[in-house]
Parts: sequence; structure tokens; C-alpha cells
Amino acid sequence: MPFRPFLQRGFRIFAAFKSWRIMLPGVAIAKLHRRRFGWLFLAGLWGFAMLSLSCEPNLPSSSAGSERVKTGGFKVAMVLPTTKNDGSWSQAGFEGLKLLEKELGAQIAYTEKASELPEPAKEEVFDRYAREGFNFVIGHGGEFLSAIEKVAKKYPRVKFSATTNCPGNNINQGCLIFRSGELGYLTGAIAAMKSQSRKVAFIGGVDYSHMKERANSFVQGAKAIDPNIQAKIEWAGTWTDRDKVGKVAEALIQDGTDIIAISAEPAEERVFKMARKEKVWLMGWDRDRAPLAPDRVITSALQDVPKLMLQGGILVQSGRWQGKQYKLGIKDGVQMLTPFRGTLTAAQEAKVKAITEEIFTDKLEILP
Repeated sequence: MPFRPFLQRGFRIFAAFKSWRIMLPGVAIAKLHRRRFGWLFLAGLWGFAMLSLSCEPNLPSSSAGSERVKTGGFKVAMVLPTTKNDGSWSQAGFEGLKLLEKELGAQIAYTEKASELPEPAKEEVFDRYAREGFNFVIGHGGEFLSAIEKVAKKYPRVKFSATTNCPGNNINQGCLIFRSGELGYLTGAIAAMKSQSRKVAFIGGVDYSHMKERANSFVQGAKAIDPNIQAKIEWAGTWTDRDKVGKVAEALIQDGTDIIAISAEPAEERVFKMARKEKVWLMGWDRDRAPLAPDRVITSALQDVPKLMLQGGILVQSGRWQGKQYKLGIKDGVQMLTPFRGTLTAAQEAKVKAITEEIFTDKLEILP
């Protein structure tokens, strides 16, 4: 029964008792002290009302694609830009969430397809998870940073993270992110080693800060091999519009670009099909993209998102989360290049290995 009508009905009953129009079975109300009876009755009424409220079902929210969990224990929620099985960024995040469930015994929940929500709706998703008692709430992408920063101020006991670059608030809101500059530098160097046209390019989805780090370090790596090489950065402005990403790639290819590093999944798949036809070389990001074009992919900048998420979960569960940026890289074992599969010469592979060793030992200064 809804609370308000129930309470109104209870007060009508109480009024009837006070006016002596109702008699308890076998007992005359007149024998009770009116004031004592009134307080006893109100206490009973309040207790019954609370019992009624506690029995009402907890209805799920109507926000975009959410999964609920039971209460209790270490609880982790993740907000995904697209679907959990998109074969790219969101799927990697979801696999990280499942790893927290497996390794830390976390009870998990997630919301899919949240990237296109208006900002107030994004804030409500994070607010709802905080209200429901989740210990750790992750926004898997830079598009959630603004919402997280606002909501984190309201819930200082809840830990929040965005998968992007950010300084954090030194209390409860931080960021989990890769040292993307390391792989950006390596892919840029590889592009310069292999290019015949001396024109190489990086195509990114949206220019979030961690994406800019990938792009800028790509140019730095290419210029380190050949200062005169033409290294471009192009932003598609989307993660989902395949036609738009394809047109960006087409323009570069028509201009003579023969090596492209691309980080715009899932919209990038058309570019891999294009590479087979146009005979250009590609390098992917986040996952091994060789299956999309086995004879056209030099390597992929592989980032282990599940392992990154696990590190964050361990910090939160152990009480060591400090609300700052946690940035992990090659020597932390969370990122690497996939095998070259014969696409580079032995000398080129040796050069890449030497650069990787410089990164591992902190001898190479890479742009942030």
C-alpha cells in the first residue's frame, strides 16, 4: 500500500479512538488513560507504516540499459558508452568489470549505451549508483568525466573513476588510464620506418585528453625517426559513425598517406576493409585488429583494460584509493604491441625493441 493513503487512514482510525467511537474487543477504551493510549497507538501505527514501506518492491530505474545486483559486499558499477558486446572499448570495460567480480568477489552492475545521454541524464546514472550504496563507480570514457566530477562531490564516501586523463579531486574521484604516449610513440616510429610515401597519419574518434596523448606522441615518434616526415592528426568527432570515419581515411589515402594508426572503434571497421583494397598499412588500438585485415595490419597497440580496472578495484577495496590519476604503462604489464607477423624487417623489429627498452627504463621523454 502506498505510504500516504495508509498514513491518512491510520490517523482517521486514531481520531475515532480518541472520540471513543471504537471499542477494542472485550476491553472498554474508557478504562485506558487517553494520553498514554494515544502515544502507544501512534508508535504502533508508525512501526506498521515502516514495515509496509520496507516490504515494497525496489523497482528498477528506467535509465538506458541497466543491470541490477543484490545488496551487500563490495559493490562496483560501470557506465559504458556503447553496448557491453560491441567488440571494442565498451566490451573491454565490461570484461574488466567481470574480472572484478571474479577476482575480488565484487557484486556488479552496469549501464550500457550511455554515451549519447544528455549531461543531466548521465549525472543521474552516477547519482543513482551512489544512492544505492555502490562502493566504486566507473565511467568508462572521457565523456563521463564532467558528470562524475559533479556527483562525486555529493558522495564523498563513494569512490569514482573515469577512464581518461584527469587530476582527480584528491578525495574520492580519480582516473584510471594508460600511459598512451608510450604506444603512441612506438606506433609513430613504426609508421616512419615503414612508410614509402613519407606521409603517415593518426585518426582518432573524439579528441579527449588521453586521445590527444596518443595522437601527439604518434607524431613525436614519427619525427624521431624522420624529422622531415609528414605526420598528420585527424579527428572524426565520433565513435559510431562509420561513414564519417571512412571519409576521413579516404581523404588521407587520396593525399598519399600509406600508413595510418587508427583509434576510433567501433566506427573504424570500414577503414580496415578499405585498407585491403587501397593497399595501405594500418595499426589499431586497444585490441588486436589483425583479424579485420590480416595482410594489412602491422601491429596493434594493445591495452589491457580488464587488468587496469582490477588495479583500481584493488585500491578501492583495500582502502588505498586516493582520488588521483592512476596511470599505468608498459612496465606495469597493462599495455604492449601485438606481434608484427612478418610486416617489419629484422632491423626494424630490433629498432622497435630498443625504443621499448628505453621506455621501460624511463630513458625516453614522451610528450604527455
